Amino acid sequence: MSAAGISDQRAGRTMAGAIYNRPQTVWQRLFVCAYLTMLFGPIYSLFSGIEGMGIVVRSSNSTIYMAIWAALYALLAANTVFKYDMFFVPFLRGWAVYLFFIFAIFSYLSYTPEYYAVYIKFAGYVFSFIFGSYLSSCFGIRNTMKYLILIGPFILIFHFLAYPIASNMIDYDLLGRSNVLGFKPYGGFFGHKNLAGIAFGVLAVCAFDDQALLAFGKFRKVWVGLYFVALLATGAAGPLIATIMALILAWGLKLIVRRSQFSFFFLLGSSFTAALAALVGANGLLSLVGRTSGMTGRDMLFEAWRIYFWQRPMLGYGYANFFTGLPDSPGAQLMWLTPWHKVFLTFESSYLEAAIQFGIFGCILLFIIYIMGFYKALKGAMTDPTDSVPRTMVALLVLILVSSISDTYLTLQNSIFPTLVAASFYAVYARPAPRRTRRNEPIPGGGAARA
Repeated sequence: MSAAGISDQRAGRTMAGAIYNRPQTVWQRLFVCAYLTMLFGPIYSLFSGIEGMGIVVRSSNSTIYMAIWAALYALLAANTVFKYDMFFVPFLRGWAVYLFFIFAIFSYLSYTPEYYAVYIKFAGYVFSFIFGSYLSSCFGIRNTMKYLILIGPFILIFHFLAYPIASNMIDYDLLGRSNVLGFKPYGGFFGHKNLAGIAFGVLAVCAFDDQALLAFGKFRKVWVGLYFVALLATGAAGPLIATIMALILAWGLKLIVRRSQFSFFFLLGSSFTAALAALVGANGLLSLVGRTSGMTGRDMLFEAWRIYFWQRPMLGYGYANFFTGLPDSPGAQLMWLTPWHKVFLTFESSYLEAAIQFGIFGCILLFIIYIMGFYKALKGAMTDPTDSVPRTMVALLVLILVSSISDTYLTLQNSIFPTLVAASFYAVYARPAPRRTRRNEPIPGGGAARA
């Protein structure tokens, strides 16, 4: 290839890389790191403790907590306005996202909320998607992965340093069960052991990315191991299973796209494991992490869910409008349908929550958003075998898919899951520019090539 051709090819890669890895100011980096940290929630329980309400009280009632989120929303809105040329054009092209929220508004119109705090929660859920779009459109998916990797050690160190205080003040398992390490579960100040498990599962998958070599060097595997130990200590079975599957997939996808000689053995081992899992059954697999197919009573809750879903199958009850805490709310009535008359705050599954909140139409659109993001990431991984970021995004989306069976964080406001789904949906993965075969072939976006 001529010198001009090589120069043009490098220019094409640079143009793609500008979208993939946008430069940012120090203040923008600090803002993104702060927002991501709040989404993970390592200091969630501290806010209620600071205001004297007690560590075990939900911090969503904390004035400081709400003020911090209001400030982050305002900064996010300002950033999107200042970067309107980069943000709004891609955002408006994401038809599935704004159609999803239009149907969510229709759900409110068809079942008017009596508890107006649900609108604040809905705004937080919308901002989770907007932040994901901002990360991909204005910050770049590679930068996003980089800062997920960089904030991980700070979260982990704080989590371990908080052990003497948090472990004595919070009971992370009311049934008195131990984690797989044989100790009392520990979830730090995350507010719930599953939220802690999800955080360290996501961070473990991110640390498996090749970019982590730049941050951690030869200690990358040590950090992956530390995240995994923190995950085991939480006693969260769902995030543990999801993280194991995501890490195996990330490693196997790396072998496949690079056409490694071990890829055949990976596919063979995966097929054997799947066959063994089908033979053993759900009870046998869940017993490895100290659980049963009843999923700690969730099966009875799932049965009760069907009664309410078929009352409003098309549009649902509206976001956060089922479990409002009001005496005459559907969530309060649900208590009398269960044998033990327990008060529930969710249906303990993102898929059931999405169906009850948004109805069939909303679920279909949320599924489309997920599938389009997954397809983009998988296509990027198969197109460029040397790029690890798309492979890591595929693994993270699989973690979300599996973990959402037994937790509700995909449908929770101010959560990392909807942000990652939105970031993948809007992501632009860099690809090499097409090679020129003739010296006089026109340059894409320019005139004829120079001789």
